[in-house]
Amino acid sequence: MKIRGWMTLLSLAVFVMGITACGGGDGGGDGVVGGGKYSDIKSIMNKFNENTERWIEAMEKADTAKKVAAALTDYANIMKGLNAEMTEMEEKYPELTDMSDPPEELKEEAAKMEGLWMKLGSVMMKAAEFADDPEVQKAQAEFEEIMK
Repeated sequence: MKIRGWMTLLSLAVFVMGITACGGGDGGGDGVVGGGKYSDIKSIMNKFNENTERWIEAMEKADTAKKVAAALTDYANIMKGLNAEMTEMEEKYPELTDMSDPPEELKEEAAKMEGLWMKLGSVMMKAAEFADDPEVQKAQAEFEEIMK
């Protein structure tokens, strides 16, 4: 896999973070009914953040192509489930397309996403050293397919 492939993967990850960030959060609740206007999206954002954090940790620890491919495949499978939910929330809350100044109920989740974004670039650069491995290429292709 060439650097261009990794840039595509990174772009997809950024896109996913953007979709999630555009969704929203809740009004101070913890995802329970009545927790706020955006309680449903807050639950999805929290799942996204938790899973992205675990993926970043797995990628940071990955020291072989096999481990990079496994981490990418695991994350792709998780995103497969979240992708539909994120798209639904984006449609439900179109007023949140500009997250440069998120509503108060989103600030915590948005800040966490921003922190994850900062880690993502270095993780992807580390993984690029295994970019020519067939297992990693296959995992990347599967991830890209899920994220279409």
